[in-house]
Amino acid sequence: MKSQGKEARSGVWRDRMIPPAEVFRRAAITDDRTDMLKWLALILIALLIGLQIKLWVGDGGMRDLRAIRERVSEQQSENGKLKQRNDALHADVEDLKHGRDAVESRARSQLGLIKPGEVFYQVVTGPAPATSAASVPATSATSAADSGH
Repeated sequence: MKSQGKEARSGVWRDRMIPPAEVFRRAAITDDRTDMLKWLALILIALLIGLQIKLWVGDGGMRDLRAIRERVSEQQSENGKLKQRNDALHADVEDLKHGRDAVESRARSQLGLIKPGEVFYQVVTGPAPATSAASVPATSATSAADSGH
């Protein structure tokens, strides 16, 4: 029985055995596929390198992105300052619309208006002291000529 099992197994193995010509043909096909895959891999690596260079250095790449982010942050800080200014102006407008005191203080400070019955005193400071002796006689000579002496 043992001999029969060995024969049966060897017969099955011989049926599955590949002839040498077929082995060489399959090896040639495998070499062609390997060469094709190597070229494909090289092309894909070159494409990847090209895309990386464009990403980091080219137009619209990381350098431009960094510059745009800086401009955005500068613009946001300027917008914050302008928003504060607008809020202050809005508060002034609301105060002028609804508050009589704000209108009165603006009229007094900007237009120089006074209420009826008030007395307005204006304090005038004297002329600045002369810085050199030459300027004082020239002034007195001019005022003497103007007075008719």
